[in-house]
Amino acid sequence: MKNSAASASLASHLIQRLQKLTPQQPATIAWKLGTSRYEEASALKAASSTSLERAAEFEARALGNLAWSFAKLQVANEPLLAAIAASAVCKSAEFNAQGIGNMIWAFATLHYQTGLFVEAISKQALCIQADFRPQELANTAWSFATLAVLDLPLADAIAETCLRKMSEFVPQDFSNLAWAFATLR
Repeated sequence: MKNSAASASLASHLIQRLQKLTPQQPATIAWKLGTSRYEEASALKAASSTSLERAAEFEARALGNLAWSFAKLQVANEPLLAAIAASAVCKSAEFNAQGIGNMIWAFATLHYQTGLFVEAISKQALCIQADFRPQELANTAWSFATLAVLDLPLADAIAETCLRKMSEFVPQDFSNLAWAFATLR
């Protein structure tokens, strides 16, 4: 649905309603845009603008969904990423394993990082590392390697958790982990 009249009409209606939505709804809309690969520029710009203004109001899950959706669409809006990162630092203790995996994957995919953000995500990941599923472990390791961040306590915790959950891994998880650990050594 790229550049059609229906797409433009949908974008226009979306833009008119964005300011009236709850803080979580723009993140949900951005997530849906990402999953459908909807690339109408005006809708993305409006979602970015509204989300930037309200990022501090978002819950941890919505921040992760917002970052993931823009990464999926390969839209590296630096002011928005900075706002998401700042809000995520304040809410880092609220992130679950999936949220951490999605958030750090999004930032790595867009090659964007701030020290405080990475530190906060790493700290929370260490606290809940036993809750990580194989894909979350692999994505987190891949993301830290992509960002060229060597966090030895986190890398050790990921390796230890991987050993306990090895039977649950699929080939892609092994591949991502092998690349990440080879890159970080």
